[in-house]
Amino acid sequence: MGTILAHDASLALPDEPSTASTYWLAALDIFETGENLPSVLAHGTSVPDDWRMCVSWGRTLVCLADEKLEHSLRSEKTPPMPTQADLRNGYLLYQPLPGPFSAVEPRWPPNSPFHAIAAVRPPVTRRMSLYSASAHDVMVLAMDQFSRGIFHMPHRQYPATHNPSALQLELPYLEGTGFSHAFHSRRYTSPSSVSSSLSTQIFSRPKELFTIASELLGVAERLSQSSQREYWASQADSVFNQMKMEADIGEWRMAVNAARGRCWLVVGEARAEEMENALERGDTSVLQTAEAEEAREGLATGMHLLLRMTLRPC
Repeated sequence: MGTILAHDASLALPDEPSTASTYWLAALDIFETGENLPSVLAHGTSVPDDWRMCVSWGRTLVCLADEKLEHSLRSEKTPPMPTQADLRNGYLLYQPLPGPFSAVEPRWPPNSPFHAIAAVRPPVTRRMSLYSASAHDVMVLAMDQFSRGIFHMPHRQYPATHNPSALQLELPYLEGTGFSHAFHSRRYTSPSSVSSSLSTQIFSRPKELFTIASELLGVAERLSQSSQREYWASQADSVFNQMKMEADIGEWRMAVNAARGRCWLVVGEARAEEMENALERGDTSVLQTAEAEEAREGLATGMHLLLRMTLRPC
């Protein structure tokens, strides 16, 4: 639902929240509540991680990070005027730029599902720190969940362990319709254009890795700080690079080369940006530094990967 409203908030019914972040925050509450169930915590019970939940958790956090990023970019162009409620509650003392969602949760009516979610969640939740967190901070949390999901994600060449049904998933899940956000329209798509009319589709680890890495790159390309752009583009590249170890990577090769090329262009550009101030002062000596060489290497690697995309195997 959060994904749908991120595209068109007018689709919310009159008695429903119209902000996408409300649904994403509720989803995070549910994930955390599930991890803290008495049946899980009692007697030291060890419940294996479900990779699908971890990936869904990570994607939800990426949606929030992207929303924070979009909000900060808009705020830089048109700084918001503080409201009377902001001044009365003192939020501006802690947050120069208000976030895209409020730190105070609305009072939900008893018949609202949000009321039920709030009633069973732990007293202290991770979402309490999300209001003041930056997009980078939220991405760190998302990467933690992605790492868990990738670790437990089944390999087709190995038998499934605690996820015996993981190799056959509902088609809507594989298409990512439940986890995409508005920015996902800019993400890479599967190189296979064949649409299936079947109700189920065989699990594809490369597709899951490709989607995760694309979501990381979608945020990385638009972060304002060069060091953060470099970091997250490198993280995305490392996930793309994992795909070469998959048995069914052949059809993905061109798409992966294109994606990794974009990652390295972001890395090279971010490294070069750090020298711009010196160059604007006329200090050309920075072009002979190790940092300049690293920037050239990043850009050259990106161009090399993009050129490889155009070379078809004989």
